[in-house]
Amino acid sequence: MKTILVTNLGSTSTKAAVYHDLECAFETTLRHPASDLSQFKSILDQKEYRKQALESWLESIQVSISSLDIICVRGGVLKPCVSGIYRVDETIIQDILSGQYGMHVTNVGNLIGYEWGQTHHKEVVFVDAPISDELHPLARYSGHALIERRSVYHALNQKQQARLYAQSVGKSYEELNLIVCHMGGGISVGVHHHGKVIDVTNALDGEGAMSPERAGSLSSMGVLSLLKHYNHDESLLKKNLIGLGGLMSYVNTSDLREVMTQAQTSSSHRLLVEAMMYQVAKDIGAMATVLEGKIDQIILTGGIAYNQELMEMLKKRIGFIAPVTVYPGEDELYALACGALRYLNQEEQLQTY
Repeated sequence: MKTILVTNLGSTSTKAAVYHDLECAFETTLRHPASDLSQFKSILDQKEYRKQALESWLESIQVSISSLDIICVRGGVLKPCVSGIYRVDETIIQDILSGQYGMHVTNVGNLIGYEWGQTHHKEVVFVDAPISDELHPLARYSGHALIERRSVYHALNQKQQARLYAQSVGKSYEELNLIVCHMGGGISVGVHHHGKVIDVTNALDGEGAMSPERAGSLSSMGVLSLLKHYNHDESLLKKNLIGLGGLMSYVNTSDLREVMTQAQTSSSHRLLVEAMMYQVAKDIGAMATVLEGKIDQIILTGGIAYNQELMEMLKKRIGFIAPVTVYPGEDELYALACGALRYLNQEEQLQTY
């Protein structure tokens, strides 16, 4: 039996769990008040604060870092690389500290894991980072020579659900052609061709369907009009496209449960959620052309997939393309533990960063 510590840092919380193989022995969500986080000038400055919170939790459940077989952290914002399992080494740490690829709180998790690994002589890895890049050359063209499309998506959950589906039909992930749609605060649709995501809607950069808090794809002229509306303040525009866009911009809430409740009596709310599913369906239809219609299964996942009414709206539009399976939610800690165990059991080899 292997003992695995997994961590996943969010903007105002830290999730962690200890697994014995794939059985969760302990799990927690540590909340970080805004008043605590406001004292730090940069995201990376949160390292000691977050590290101490995790160490206090481990002490409370009487789990020592020295007793672990491996530590698995959430992949951070790094240079684009193929999906898979990577060791958190000095090169990765230097890229994080330089900030050359951007700053995100998941990078803090990599720093904490690396320090633990160095102190306690433990291996530290991450699995299927959000910057996983396996795009087909054709998918990199944007339509303007100065802009190349990027692969940034919900790689951890998309890959995990694809593997679970493959296992359920007695096949390997690498045998299948799948379209996987993750629907949460952001929405991404990936084309999984024999184990590689060869095209994907980059929700972070504003591609694809609108979501509860993101505007999704807008026309070039529309974006220019918005920039003028926000007095050419690019940071304000970005905030209103990612965070205050999508459903939030229409009805002043990104809480889908609240919107669906209102949709029972409000025709405008009803049209809005139907429009979101309509846009998701169009993205899935477009991705079907990448595989030339040779699709084994469409997988719908993420928090929105819990809503059966919305899933029925979506399946009605896409069911003709391929059979549809719904895997609601995203258990990121479990997905990390699965990846770590695959590595420990020599079922998957380390990738080279």
